[in-house]
Amino acid sequence: DSLWHRPEWPVPTDDVHRADAVGAGLSSAEALSEATKRLKPLLLLRVADELKMSQCLVFCRTNLDCDNLERFMQAAGGGRSFAGKVEKGIENRYSCVVLAGQRPMDERRRNLKAFKEGDVRFLVCTDVAARGLDIKELPFVVNMTLPDKEEDYVHRVGRVGRAEVMGLAISLVGEHKEKVWYYDRRKWEGKPLSTKLASEGGCCIWYNERELFLAIEKRLGSTIGSLADFLAAGGRSAQ
Repeated sequence: DSLWHRPEWPVPTDDVHRADAVGAGLSSAEALSEATKRLKPLLLLRVADELKMSQCLVFCRTNLDCDNLERFMQAAGGGRSFAGKVEKGIENRYSCVVLAGQRPMDERRRNLKAFKEGDVRFLVCTDVAARGLDIKELPFVVNMTLPDKEEDYVHRVGRVGRAEVMGLAISLVGEHKEKVWYYDRRKWEGKPLSTKLASEGGCCIWYNERELFLAIEKRLGSTIGSLADFLAAGGRSAQ
C-alpha cells in the first residue's frame, strides 16, 4: 500500500483509470491494474540498481508509455533531461532518451546516437521505432510490458548480447490484467477517448500478460527463468 504514497517521484500512468476507484487497500480489477502500472517503473529502477546496468534498451507498449517512463526516470534520477552533445546525461542517475514513432525523426536520430555513444544509460522505445535497430554488445533489454505477438518478443530479446558477448533480457510480467488503451487513432481523432472496453464501443481492452507469457514459452519451447532465480545464482543463468 505504500506504493500509493511516494511523494518524491510519483509514477505517471496512462489515465485509463481516471474515473475508477483506485488506491491503497482496494483489490478491484481496476485498482490492481493501476497498481501494476505504478509498480513496474519502480521495479525497473530496483533491477537497474541491483544489476548495475550501464546501458539498457527498454521496450514499452505505446508512445504514451514511453513518454510517461521518460518523465518518471528523469524525476527519479534527480537530473536534467538530456539536451544534446553539449552535455552528457550521465549526471542523471537514470538518464534516458526515447525512440518512439511520435517523436520527430531528427530527435530520434539524436537520441539513438546519444545512447550508442554512452551519453545516456537507457533507451526507451516501442517495437515499431526499434525495427532494424543495430546496437552492438547490448548488455540488457527490459520489457516493461510483453508484446502481444510472440515473434516481437523474439526480436526484442534477440538484440541483447550478440557477438559472443553475454547479455540479459528481463520482462516485468504483471500477475494481474492491465486495462490499457486500444483504439484506431483515425476514428477517435478530435474526440474524447472513452475508457469503456472496445467491445462496448470504447477505447480499452484488458491486457493479460500471464497468457502472453505462457504463449511465448510455448513458442520458445522452453521455460523462461525468473529474475529471482538468476540473482540467487549469482548473476548466472539458472537454467
